[in-house]
Amino acid sequence: MSIKQSELNKKTNEALKKAAKLFLWSFSRGFLFCKKGNLFFYICINPIKNIKKLNISLYYKWYDFDNVFWDILDLQENKKRPLSFHAAGAWTMPGMIIFKQNIDDCNWESFDFLAQIFEIVKKTNNISDDIASKIKNIDENILYVRKLFEQLTATFPKATINIDKEELITKIIKKEYASAKNIIETRLAENDSGGFISKGRNFYQMAQEFLAKQEVSQ
Repeated sequence: MSIKQSELNKKTNEALKKAAKLFLWSFSRGFLFCKKGNLFFYICINPIKNIKKLNISLYYKWYDFDNVFWDILDLQENKKRPLSFHAAGAWTMPGMIIFKQNIDDCNWESFDFLAQIFEIVKKTNNISDDIASKIKNIDENILYVRKLFEQLTATFPKATINIDKEELITKIIKKEYASAKNIIETRLAENDSGGFISKGRNFYQMAQEFLAKQEVSQ
């Protein structure tokens, strides 16, 4: 009798919980997460039964991106939620993938979940330590975001994503409101919703309203 997907998920989560304690990360709802300096990292490890593959992805983002994002969307109550919400919340800034790996041809009946996941988390923890040591301020962060985006578009030239939300929130954090306004106007002219719509308004429309309030308060 072959192992079920639910059993694979259970074994993965049990190993993740133990790895979290060993490497000082936290576990919630199937992923690991950790705040290091001004950066937030989370690791997703997913076993896929039918194709015998273990997918591993390490994401990162500037921690305060979410806080400004919630200010724009008038969701300040999200700031009171647990740290895990930065990774799992539906209304959060997406993270950038900084490491991705697949383990193929997994024999699930004999697969050593604990050993494999410990090795994966050790590797991703070291990667996150290295990134956190190099990115100390918002300017260094946006440069790294641009680098990751260039790598992504070089690999997938037809990708339709952009990093304009990251660029915009960086300008807002730095109080460079004129530049922020230009980004908003450009995205609205392109009919870009920013991936979020609330109460009939998209992200950039709400950002425009938020920015107007910031300019008035100065």
